[in-house]
Amino acid sequence: MAQEISSDNKDNSVIAEKLGQITQNQNDNKTQENLHDIANDNKKKDNDEPKREKFVMRQGDDESTMSTLISTVKNVFASKDENLQVAQGFDIHRYMGLWYELARLPIPLELHMCNVVSHCSLNDDGSITMKDAGQMYGAEGKEKTVEWKATVPDPSVPAKMELSVIGGMKIDYWVLAVEPKKVEEGKESTDKSDNLYQGAIVSEPKKRMLWILSRSRDANEEWYDKAVKIVDELGFPTDQLIRTKHEVMA
Repeated sequence: MAQEISSDNKDNSVIAEKLGQITQNQNDNKTQENLHDIANDNKKKDNDEPKREKFVMRQGDDESTMSTLISTVKNVFASKDENLQVAQGFDIHRYMGLWYELARLPIPLELHMCNVVSHCSLNDDGSITMKDAGQMYGAEGKEKTVEWKATVPDPSVPAKMELSVIGGMKIDYWVLAVEPKKVEEGKESTDKSDNLYQGAIVSEPKKRMLWILSRSRDANEEWYDKAVKIVDELGFPTDQLIRTKHEVMA
């Protein structure tokens, strides 16, 4: 009798083992089916979702991007240069109008930007509206625009302005130097544009940002070389200057 029970137990064990294998196989098959279904669902979602423009690194982007990131990190910990001088005898009316960017220090806002311009207009309340524009990756690239409002906290020093940015924050906008238009000696001009500044250097007391501006998109090498010499003497990292390209759409 004991032998028959033992035999029955052995048979039951074999049956249980086989049932376990069948169950495991079924579970494995269900798992594979579930994974297959999930993959198909994700694929369907990707196809149903609107296509989004993806950022693609271009040749040379890695170096310029890294340079910008390093510069940004340094800017966070920069201290103010209390001795940074601004343009003396600055006339804000002569600063109004269209400016072309000749060069800049790297900043994230202008990464890969060309054809960068800034238009300044004086408002009735004494504030200044600054409209900046530029294009990404060339003349046919996407245009980026931004509008700022500038004020003069201390009327006795009009070269020291403040820009209102997102969230009510304000950043300094200091005109360090200006270049008047050269008029031949003894020759009078009736052209109002002759009274406007033809070149300008703009920064702020932490020296995180720097722009060299001109009234002409064509590279004015005489003014540019003079401006670079000025900012170099003021302690700016001139080796990091980016020359701004001004391209005409074909």
